[in-house]
Amino acid sequence: MASNPVESAETVDIAAVRARLLAHKQATGASYGQMAKQMGVPEGTLQPFASDKYAGDNARVARQIAHWFAAEEQAAELRRTAPIEPPPFIKTRAATELTHLLHFARRGLIVAAATSPGFGKTSTLRQFMADVPNVTLATMAPSTAGVQTMLAAILEEMGEKELRGSPQMLSRRIRERVIGRSAVICIDEAQHLSEKALDELRGIHDVTGCGVALFGNAALLERLEGGARAISHAQLWGRIALRTARIEAYAEDGVALARAWGISDPQMLDWLGQLATKAGGLRQVSMVIQIALFLAAADAVPANFSHLKDALGQLSSRPGAR
Repeated sequence: MASNPVESAETVDIAAVRARLLAHKQATGASYGQMAKQMGVPEGTLQPFASDKYAGDNARVARQIAHWFAAEEQAAELRRTAPIEPPPFIKTRAATELTHLLHFARRGLIVAAATSPGFGKTSTLRQFMADVPNVTLATMAPSTAGVQTMLAAILEEMGEKELRGSPQMLSRRIRERVIGRSAVICIDEAQHLSEKALDELRGIHDVTGCGVALFGNAALLERLEGGARAISHAQLWGRIALRTARIEAYAEDGVALARAWGISDPQMLDWLGQLATKAGGLRQVSMVIQIALFLAAADAVPANFSHLKDALGQLSSRPGAR
């Protein structure tokens, strides 16, 4: 079994590491608690080590801190040679459509959107929450499908620390937070919610008049529009003021994303635009561009069409890739 590098016989200049740690703290303004989390060293160890008062194995601690600094240097070098910071939010055609839908929700309505993965719904929801006051965004999962777990997830995103209580209590606390505030409760991955959880959201809307935005994949509208709609979802369906469904991302959005990454070659832009309309949508376009930039950096040349194709090939060869 490989030895733990922290426990290896590697020599380290403890005083130099301590000096670098103190300089880093002064330069960044970070607390010992923040640095401890980043470096994987307990705060109760890091602070005494920094002040030369740690009674334990100082060499072991110094090695761990030195390894963190080395990893940060490698990451900084990679960012310098192959800058792959994702572009900021792009107001694509899809984002504009979804934002329009969300503003309808702000009028106190229930709206629903079903899109394919990589359409940009999550980034649009986050931007809407950043731009508009009194917006709560909660992302659902199989573990939050029920009424109580859904309510707790919403309250957590509202900033509440105490998430215990009956469903009635949790629901009341949400109602108190949204009533009279032009609030919107946005639910991402809403297809995971049970029928009772969806109906609870309807009830919160009915009592408070707050907006509700249900965003998910194709299964969301299939459930709402399915054969059981007349019975199990009739009350909710009748309150959905606006809905949209889009199976694939727009090619023009793939081009816009590529331009935001700094790509201008017409052949590359056209190819990435077409890639956006396939499985994975804009998410796959972004991943392909990032990998292509890595490959180009390794070749010490600007990214070209060949790098894009090689990047897609690497993604397609992953286990489970489609």
